[in-house]
Amino acid sequence: MVDSPTQDVDVEVTMTDPMQEVFEADPLLAFAPLTRVQVKALQEVAQTISATLSASFLGGSSVDGSAMNKAYGLLWLWVLGVYEVLRTMSQAKDCFTPELRERLAIEKRYYAKLRVPLTKHEFAGGRGPAGLAGMLSGVDISRKDVSFCIEGETYSARDMINRFSVFISRIKLADIRARSPCA
Repeated sequence: MVDSPTQDVDVEVTMTDPMQEVFEADPLLAFAPLTRVQVKALQEVAQTISATLSASFLGGSSVDGSAMNKAYGLLWLWVLGVYEVLRTMSQAKDCFTPELRERLAIEKRYYAKLRVPLTKHEFAGGRGPAGLAGMLSGVDISRKDVSFCIEGETYSARDMINRFSVFISRIKLADIRARSPCA
């Protein structure tokens, strides 16, 4: 029997933490599983709103009013849900990096401008009744979209949905410093 020389070989063993992988793939779980469930529900409602808006436009300038009312109702609830998720996250400011806290504040202000007229029928800060501002202000046939005009700013349904989707998708695990105290 021939002895073979033994060589020391450095072998790097990479062990991955399964939870780390889960959190990397879905960072909101690291903050609060309930928030992640709420965001997923909002994403599903957003898909329904988009599909309902598309179905509302019948061709030419014809619109299915019943479908449009359904889209409006779902959008109303969606805006309330988005605002509440952002408010909850903003209140847990120590759980996030300063950069994410700043982005949260911007998003919360954006959706608050629409939430208040939709729910309280007044402008934010109690600046008087909103009148019809909480109702659909515009219909864009080419985009199959609706919009609201609040204090001179136009809020497109599809743009709002996209904005929230982009915001959520940009949250990374590195943005989350701690779990929510309520998690």
